[in-house]
Amino acid sequence: MNVKQIVNLISNLEATTEALVFDIVKEADPKSLHRTGLNIMVGLAELKKMVAGDAIAEKFANQEDDNLNEVNKVSRRLKRWAKNQEQINSKILNEFLKMQRDGVNSITEDLLRHNYDNDTEFYKNYPQMKAISLKNHGKVFDLVKEGNIERVVIWEPVKIYVEEYGKDVGIL
Repeated sequence: MNVKQIVNLISNLEATTEALVFDIVKEADPKSLHRTGLNIMVGLAELKKMVAGDAIAEKFANQEDDNLNEVNKVSRRLKRWAKNQEQINSKILNEFLKMQRDGVNSITEDLLRHNYDNDTEFYKNYPQMKAISLKNHGKVFDLVKEGNIERVVIWEPVKIYVEEYGKDVGIL
């Protein structure tokens, strides 16, 4: 089985699980919660079938290619995001860059979400901005653990493109 498909499925399961947790906290419709839970279970069953033999070793062997492809994708997409400032990806990235510009040293997911001020949009889009997968928005964020805190940072391989984006939109 293709490792990229496995990684994509895992990314989708992460995003779906994160959305489910958010919906539980917001006390969403039980039928919706049940449907989402079942989708996660089906995805996990599919993942179980996909994983075989040397899939993990193959993933690490292909990681450099995946990173290069992701960097190229982000480079292209940031140019489009700069032209479309109403796009949710742009708004989330802009909020991060403004916080960084204003000297906020420890930007966490919670702080970024709070400053973004639209939980639904944030939880549907932010996970795709911190993962590499076939259908993500483009990985621009990474998490760095410092003690008990996980800080959000710009993913190092795309930092130069994000800085260029920040200048293009007048934030940096």
